[in-house]
Amino acid sequence: MDARFYRALATSNGPVNSIGFYRRHLPAGRSLVANQLDHGDNRVARLFADLPIGTVLSKWDVSTQSPVENVLLPGGWTLPDMTLHPGEGAVIQT
Repeated sequence: MDARFYRALATSNGPVNSIGFYRRHLPAGRSLVANQLDHGDNRVARLFADLPIGTVLSKWDVSTQSPVENVLLPGGWTLPDMTLHPGEGAVIQT
């Protein structure tokens, strides 16, 4: 896993902002993943844009007490508005 974190200072008297990213290499099969950073747009389609067609992301739905599956098809994700907020996790099957 690659990770880089930067601290940027806008002015000598200004606030300090943290900027960072991480890259996760997923093997074939099932992997547990979590969103560690707030991307602003925390939709699965944005967070996992470069996965192979047929990938399935399963996220636990607390209200129904069951997993919800989101499948990457040639036209995009079946649930394009599904989010994975910071601290939330899911299972990815590639």
